[in-house]
This record gives sequence, C-alpha cells and structure tokens, in this order.
Amino acid sequence: MWRKNLHGLTDDIMKQVKILDDLGDNGGAGGSSEGGNDMKVNYFDYLVNQISKEINDIMSIAANVLSLPR
Repeated sequence: MWRKNLHGLTDDIMKQVKILDDLGDNGGAGGSSEGGNDMKVNYFDYLVNQISKEINDIMSIAANVLSLPR
C-alpha cells in the first residue's frame, strides 16, 4: 500500500512541477514577469508543504508498521 502511495505522490509531484514550469514560461496569470515570480514562489511553497506533509504521513505509517508485534 505504501508503494502505491509513493507512486501516486511521485506522479502528483511531476504534474505539479509541470504546472510550475508553465507558470514560469507564461510569466504568470497577469502576463507580468513580476506577478509570475510571486505566483511561482507561492506555488513552490505550496509544493514544499504538500510534499512535507505526504512524507510525514508515509513515515508515520512506516513507523506504525515497524512497531507492530510479530
């Protein structure tokens, strides 16, 4: 199950990186490079927070599985 979650996380990250690249290429929604940079920074922060949350969730699951009695 954790492998499936990890593969899903990897796919989501790849999609988000593509969106982030598109934001940089298009210069943001308003067409100004300054606005695009702000959107890029905000989206990057969002990505980092999401990835951190997913990793913590996966580590918590792994810790619970490793502490199960055998």
